[in-house]
Amino acid sequence: MKTHEEKELERVAEEYANVHGLTFTEALQQLKRAVTDFWLTLKESLTDSGLIKDYVPPDQMTMQTFLEQKKNHEPFYKSVGKKKPWE
Repeated sequence: MKTHEEKELERVAEEYANVHGLTFTEALQQLKRAVTDFWLTLKESLTDSGLIKDYVPPDQMTMQTFLEQKKNHEPFYKSVGKKKPWE
């Protein structure tokens, strides 16, 4: 069973293929490459600016990494008085 995101990606790839005269597979590859490039650029930009440190994508995150990130962000949430996302 496909997720909503997978179905949406396929729908967009189909439209992209029709507009640009590509096969569905070619369009899907181009879209996946574009999304990957976007996230890598965003990650690099946020890391370089110091907004994030040692970013780990959620699908590669271990419990240890999660706990380290939670500890690292604790002062920020206390300073702004917001509810932490893990609560």
